[in-house]
Amino acid sequence: MNHSKISYYAELFLYPIVVAALLLFDLASNGFALHQRWLLAALGGAMLWTLAEYLVHRFLYLEVPILKRLHGLHHARPSDLIGAPIWVSVVIFLSFFVLVASLADLQTASGTTSGLLTGYVLYLL
Repeated sequence: MNHSKISYYAELFLYPIVVAALLLFDLASNGFALHQRWLLAALGGAMLWTLAEYLVHRFLYLEVPILKRLHGLHHARPSDLIGAPIWVSVVIFLSFFVLVASLADLQTASGTTSGLLTGYVLYLL
């Protein structure tokens, strides 16, 4: 899917704000002291991004027909603004946050999601 410049680069603007908000949420809920558990969860989320990125490329972009076609277009025309709409990543990351929060707690979900989002933003760059 071709995007305008604004929609193509929106994630680079949105997700650092989300990471900052999650960090501030943790700081505010703990008397403005960052806990090791949040940092470890963020580190784990960043490492999880590496695995997630590999799995998405290996199994979704090369196997699912519509994604395979879009991925092929991206490689055929790398300077075009081709990508999934932002709502796809928002749904995925929000679902991940809710899942981790339901299995662990908000601090772990916040840290892990922050690490995952940071890895994603670095990937986008």
